[in-house]
Amino acid sequence: MGGYLNGWLAVEIARLELPYFIPKSCTVKPFSEQSEYFPGGVVVDSTQLKHEPRW
Repeated sequence: MGGYLNGWLAVEIARLELPYFIPKSCTVKPFSEQSEYFPGGVVVDSTQLKHEPRW
């Protein structure tokens, strides 16, 4: 299901020429400093990566 959804999202991102991309893999750090998780899918705003020191 995740691959199917990622495919449709990638098509729409390209069609609408949005500054987003779908990384192959990543770890998401929630607001809590005590946990993190591996999501099934993530859409990243490439214009905001300059504010992310972990990228």
